[in-house]
Amino acid sequence: MANWKKNLLNFIKNRSYGLIASIIIIWSLIFRIILTMFPYPEVNSDEGTMGIEAMHIAFQGQHPIYLYGQNYMGVLEAYIAAPFFHLFGVSVFTLRLGMLLMFGLFMVVMYWLSSLFYSKKIALITLFLLSLATSDMLVQQLRAVGGAIETLLFGALMFVISYLLASEVGHQSYKRYLLYSAWGFTAGIALWVHILVLPFVLSSGLLILIFCYREWRSMAIPCLLLGLFVGGFLLIPGYKAIPNALSTQGGEVVLQGVSPAERMNLFQKQLVSTFLWGIPLTTWIQPICTYQELPYLGHFTSSTLSCSVFQGAWSIGYLTLLTLGLTAASSTCWKLWKQRYAHYQLRSKAGELSVVTHFARLMLLFTGCMVIVLYLRSPLSGLKPESTRYLVGLLVVTPGILWPIWRLAGLEKLKLPLKSAFMWLSRIVLVFITSIVLTSTISTLSTIPVAYADAQQQQKLIQDLLRMNIRHVYLEYWSCYRLLFQSQEHILCATPPYPTVVGSDRYAADARLVQPNPHVINPAIPFLFPIDNKKEITDFELYNKTHHKYFQKYIVDDMVLYVPLSSDGKAAILSP
Repeated sequence: MANWKKNLLNFIKNRSYGLIASIIIIWSLIFRIILTMFPYPEVNSDEGTMGIEAMHIAFQGQHPIYLYGQNYMGVLEAYIAAPFFHLFGVSVFTLRLGMLLMFGLFMVVMYWLSSLFYSKKIALITLFLLSLATSDMLVQQLRAVGGAIETLLFGALMFVISYLLASEVGHQSYKRYLLYSAWGFTAGIALWVHILVLPFVLSSGLLILIFCYREWRSMAIPCLLLGLFVGGFLLIPGYKAIPNALSTQGGEVVLQGVSPAERMNLFQKQLVSTFLWGIPLTTWIQPICTYQELPYLGHFTSSTLSCSVFQGAWSIGYLTLLTLGLTAASSTCWKLWKQRYAHYQLRSKAGELSVVTHFARLMLLFTGCMVIVLYLRSPLSGLKPESTRYLVGLLVVTPGILWPIWRLAGLEKLKLPLKSAFMWLSRIVLVFITSIVLTSTISTLSTIPVAYADAQQQQKLIQDLLRMNIRHVYLEYWSCYRLLFQSQEHILCATPPYPTVVGSDRYAADARLVQPNPHVINPAIPFLFPIDNKKEITDFELYNKTHHKYFQKYIVDDMVLYVPLSSDGKAAILSP
């Protein structure tokens, strides 16, 4: 009778964790679906490029391998969006359905990972925090620009698979060969999408290497390599681009063409960008300033000091918890490893599992260190602080960051009485972290009306241009490919080769319809500028005045439209 009651209680307890996890995952998806319907975040041209590729896959039978103009970033998001375009039509929402799908899978895998590496309680806390997000985090999770959400999903999944392999060494079964193939396939497809996932490949691969070496002479390695080949097959046509991808990740490409003046204080900029901007934004801090207000990255303002102190303190706290987790995991690993070889009796199933678990924790936290160090050493962090997606992998490390303070607070075994100052302080810190995360998420909601207004204005611009019979325009990159996608290529654009080039023509086929010769301006094509691009507008007007070129100027939906005048001095369009 006692055993029956115990088993029933355990069953209810285990089921309750799964039920709560399901509720959190469903809530997080509903939250993001609502945001996507507005749409939030705003669409940019990188996402427009992904959308155009999805359209070409869905309706033109094309099979692109890489993002147009970038021969190293895979377009998995475009292939996932293509069937949604067939089913529900072309829109920003249907483009982002694949992002929502991958985010939901990521949440499931994170619950699995956290439960295996730590406990079901910490898994629920991890899911709760991951269900919340700041504007920067939502950009990485919802905007279909390639690489970010795949890094989260595939990085976490590789760790789960490697843990399952390492914890069941000696069990000869076809299941293990399937797991080897699954790890190889996941690593291959993740590397095709973006080299950003490399730290996860190395760390989870090391877990397999150390604990599964006895299986090297079996079918394990062939299965792993087969999975890697199948998953990374699309890498083969662009293997020559891999060094370029690595150099882009390292920032070497960014340094090309950068003036000596811009390189001044580069290391200080990298430090500030990483610890006062990148880490806080990637880990639930809604910024209270812009990065241009931080030291070395811009000019001092009234917000500089408070912003630097607040966001810097958050990074210090994050690094402190990371260090505590690394110290605890490494010391425990070393202790268990020595005992493992000093005392044969510890080579029990429980003893082996303990070694694997602590080493897996160490590798997870080590991955976080690699992500930070790679970003810190890259010139990209100092020259383009907005490139915070290169830190997105830190979200996978969340349970490892929470674990030290969760244990110190005595919450794992529900020791509610405050027995020490450390326990009291740890619980205060946990409450503080939770309040900051909630506050940052609520603050993010205030930016939704801006995204909605931006989407409405973009649709009005498309309607007005079509009404004016303008289907070809010259336009800078960051507006061009967004316009291409949202007009479903009813309006084509190209980046002009003068007077100031912003971006480039990623999809040459559309650009050549606007400008057949890439080096010669088509005199019949209007120019379009965002109204706040004052420098580009000034340069354009000065160039036209100097070279005796004449245009009719219009203001259309916060855009400045220049229509070339015909020989009789009239603009060949309808008046807006």
